[in-house]
Amino acid sequence: MDGDALKRLLSEARRATRAEAGTVYLREGDQLHFAAVQNDVLAQRVGAAEAEGRLTAGPLDLSTPSLASYVTRSAWSGPMSSTVGWTRRTATGRGRCS
Repeated sequence: MDGDALKRLLSEARRATRAEAGTVYLREGDQLHFAAVQNDVLAQRVGAAEAEGRLTAGPLDLSTPSLASYVTRSAWSGPMSSTVGWTRRTATGRGRCS
């Protein structure tokens, strides 16, 4: 699935759930890569391009504690289609639970 299709999928999922933010991750080995990111609150504060840049600065290592890494490493054996929660970005560009 291409990036535009993932962004449309994320937009529809957010619309259906009335979420103000959402992320689609793609797993590559022991990392989660940001495939589509939308965050209305952050975009209003810093602009859409800056918000996307901050949220996609680098992949998340599955060894780093975060909600996304927990869901990926849990008993859930199928592909991870969505994760609900907040991940705080640190100065190193890695996410962790807040």
